[in-house]
Amino acid sequence: MEKISASSLLLLMLMFVLELEINLCVAINASSGCVAAERKALLKFKASLVNPTNRLSSWRDLNCCTWEGVTCDQVTGHVIKLDLRGNVSFDGYMKKAIFDDRLVGKSLDPSLRELKYLNYLDLSQNKFQGSRIPEFLGSMTELQYLNLSWCFLDGVVPDHLGNLSKLRSLDLHNNYGGLVSNDITWVSNFSSLEYLDLSRVNLSQTNDLVKVLNVLPSLSVLRLSWSSLNNNHLSHACINSSFLSHVYRLDLRGNSFHGEVPCFLSNMTSLRILDLSYNGYNTSHLQFLKVRNLVHLNLDGNQFEYESDWISELLRDNCRLESLSLSGNNFHGEISSVFNNISGCWSQNLKSLELSGNNFKGDLPNDLDKVKRLTFLRLSFSNISGEIPESLGNLSGLEVVDISNTKLVGLIPSSFRKLKALRWLGLSSNQLSGEIPESLGNLSGLEELDISYNKLVGLIPSSFRKLKALRLLSLSYNQLSGEIPIFLGQLSNLEDLGISGNLFNGTISEVHFDKLSKLKALSVSSNLITFKFRHGWVPSFQLNFLFMGSSDIGGQFPSWLQSQKTLVYLNLSNCGISGTLPSDIGYMLPLLKYLLMSRNSINGSLPDSFCNMIDLLVIDLSSNNLSGSMLECWQKFQGLRFLSLSSNELSGTIPKSIGGAGGLQWLLLNNNMLSGPIPSTLQNCTYLEALDVGENMLSGKIPAWIGNKQLSLFILKLRNNQFHGEIPRALCEASQLQVLDLGNNKLSGYIPHCIGNLSGMIEIKTPGLISYFHSLHQVFKGVVMEYSMNIIYLVNLDLSCNNLTGKIPLEMTNLRNLYGLNLSHNSLDGEIPAKIGDMTALESLDLSSNNLFGRIPNSLSNLYFLSHLNVSNNNLSGQIPTGKQLQTLGDHASYDGNPQLCGAPLQKRCPGDNSPNASNVKNHVEQDGDSMDKIWFCAFVVGGFGTGFWGFVGLLVFKRSFRQAYFGFTDELGNKILLATALLRRRISGVAFSYKYSRQTLACL
Repeated sequence: MEKISASSLLLLMLMFVLELEINLCVAINASSGCVAAERKALLKFKASLVNPTNRLSSWRDLNCCTWEGVTCDQVTGHVIKLDLRGNVSFDGYMKKAIFDDRLVGKSLDPSLRELKYLNYLDLSQNKFQGSRIPEFLGSMTELQYLNLSWCFLDGVVPDHLGNLSKLRSLDLHNNYGGLVSNDITWVSNFSSLEYLDLSRVNLSQTNDLVKVLNVLPSLSVLRLSWSSLNNNHLSHACINSSFLSHVYRLDLRGNSFHGEVPCFLSNMTSLRILDLSYNGYNTSHLQFLKVRNLVHLNLDGNQFEYESDWISELLRDNCRLESLSLSGNNFHGEISSVFNNISGCWSQNLKSLELSGNNFKGDLPNDLDKVKRLTFLRLSFSNISGEIPESLGNLSGLEVVDISNTKLVGLIPSSFRKLKALRWLGLSSNQLSGEIPESLGNLSGLEELDISYNKLVGLIPSSFRKLKALRLLSLSYNQLSGEIPIFLGQLSNLEDLGISGNLFNGTISEVHFDKLSKLKALSVSSNLITFKFRHGWVPSFQLNFLFMGSSDIGGQFPSWLQSQKTLVYLNLSNCGISGTLPSDIGYMLPLLKYLLMSRNSINGSLPDSFCNMIDLLVIDLSSNNLSGSMLECWQKFQGLRFLSLSSNELSGTIPKSIGGAGGLQWLLLNNNMLSGPIPSTLQNCTYLEALDVGENMLSGKIPAWIGNKQLSLFILKLRNNQFHGEIPRALCEASQLQVLDLGNNKLSGYIPHCIGNLSGMIEIKTPGLISYFHSLHQVFKGVVMEYSMNIIYLVNLDLSCNNLTGKIPLEMTNLRNLYGLNLSHNSLDGEIPAKIGDMTALESLDLSSNNLFGRIPNSLSNLYFLSHLNVSNNNLSGQIPTGKQLQTLGDHASYDGNPQLCGAPLQKRCPGDNSPNASNVKNHVEQDGDSMDKIWFCAFVVGGFGTGFWGFVGLLVFKRSFRQAYFGFTDELGNKILLATALLRRRISGVAFSYKYSRQTLACL
């Protein structure tokens, strides 16, 4: 071996010393903190953020490598990872995302580019105020992971991101501010990219999607949901047989793809998860969906219209499939055909099956338990019928069962007691009967139970006290009875409790809510319950939704509601509440959006603090005793959609500020004592669908802008006021009108001919917000009638009790969907239009007390639905037309006051009628024939009755089981009738006809 020279030895010693110094420096650096320049950059980044929950409280020590979210290289001390992900959850009651511990900044601070060794950056679920993705990120070339999802970023995605050639994961999804990328060629630089999520990034202008995706050999997850893509973006994908061949997850949800499912799917041999939901696909060759290793397939919300056996074929050849979701399509046929191959290989692996929102029919198969690993089953919103098979209870792994909104009958199976893993059971909106099984209380893991809208009877099972995990319990709208058990107040996880629309009785007090601190929604409307809470009670919960309509509350506004600061929806309609509204109601309920307190006895004026409730969308204080003038602050209510103050004692003028509520769709102020003109500012409410100011003392002319501006108007009621002048022709521009009631005013002039162009009276359309509407009074068929939800089926034109002159416009006969026409008590002349028979939907026609002359048109006999006719007190002449429908209207008073009319039902015969003798002979012959028919008819009826009656009596006498069953049934029916009568009496008392009797007159004032 050669001897080591002195110089070589010296060199080795110097290298050792140098390495020692480096390690010493690193050790010192590691002990005192990260690199000083990087620590300074992090502090500058912190200063650019608002930190409401003090998440970054640890960002002050010298050693920044110990700061929350910061990771350093153990050797060099450089910052290599920055994970500041926020926390987002979804509030199912408020229907919005909740961001916990999120940071807020105006933009991404440039100080981040000083972190030159950073390879992992996650700022997701924070808020950067709609700022743009900064270009400097493209200079951070060490990045391998970049996540800016849920950051509220906006603008064009910069091409500079293409410089991040080492990137393996890029996630920009759900930036609702509106990220756009018109050219994504920059993505082609990511040769190592494995994960790409551009969901909700607008890619509609991208022309090179297929080309870019072809050069990403390592890509395994591709998510492009809600990205405004269409067929053109993937039109050339099938040319390359290796297109996306390594991708195991593909998400194209919520785009505009349509037609046939893309053929390139059959080449994606690595595909495990496929989501094509919420597109417009309607056809598919099964081979394109027969991806051998497919585990999860989602085709929800498309337009497939196949028979149910198509699903069976799909399942047969996808043996590894664990979840299949086909909800919201147009599949049809027998539901049992879906399970034709239930013994096939797929039944051994399938865990989740969603088929809701299709057109299946028939009974569920009895061998469903062969799908042994099923944990998730949704079959809701279809025409499935029959009983729930007992075999369903054998699927011990079931966690979610939803068969709501179908046509199921029978009992809830007792076998459900075996579903120990069940967390969610939804059987609402069916026709299930019988009692709720006690055994359901043994499902200790149950979190949500919805069996509302059925025909269930009996008590709430005592075993429900054991459902400690329960978060939702909905028993509403059945026929349940008895008192509400106190143990419900011990279910401490309960968030949503619904018992409305039953026959429950007794008293509810604060003890029923003892441990319900998590309660967010409470529905107790329409029962026989009395509510008694001690004065000063402050609940432990904070409600979002409260439904107590048609309940026995009584007294003044419930004081305990003052503590409910998060209340969004409040329904206290028909609750017997009296007194005034709290003076500070506007401060008590700062988040309230829906205020429903109609049909009470509330008096006094609206408090000034009401002006602070500017988030209100719906206000219904109708049918109370409110007095004074309307508030002058309506311009603050920018979100208001529905306002009803009808049937009160309000006075003064309609305030000009009402026009400031520009989004208003329904304005109901009828049956008050308002005066003055309709304010011109109301023309700013261009979305108005219903305007009812009838039964007041309003005056002036009908504004022309009602037709010019309110083009969506479908109800216009100005009845029983003091409007004068002519009917403006511009009113015809509100062509959607279905109800036009101008009766009992002082209008004059001609009826505009253009009124025959009102398309709403030719073709009916359903308006919005109809669910909040509960009362419209109309003179129909000669009486005052009250319409509620059925208002959508009413098409009525009432111009009665005015001073209108001229002829009935011929164009009016175009209104073929008009149900009621009332032109009575005017000064109209001329003849009744010959084509009045074209108005084939007419049920009520009143032309009385005018100056009409000539013959009644024969076409009137074509009105087969006509049940009320009044042409009295005119100058009509000639023979009254005959017809099958007209013969049912035998009231001669309908024709009185027309001396020249003749024929049935009047006593006056027309010239040329047959002689009495001939007529009598004919009548005798007809009567003889009728008599024989009647004799035979009576013989058959008596014989049939005798057979049935004595057969029934015989069964009662000789068949003991039948006798017991029959009398048991009658006893039970009697009890139900007694309970239902009591409940109906309660409800009717609250829906008492509130229309002022002094105005309930059909004669003109």
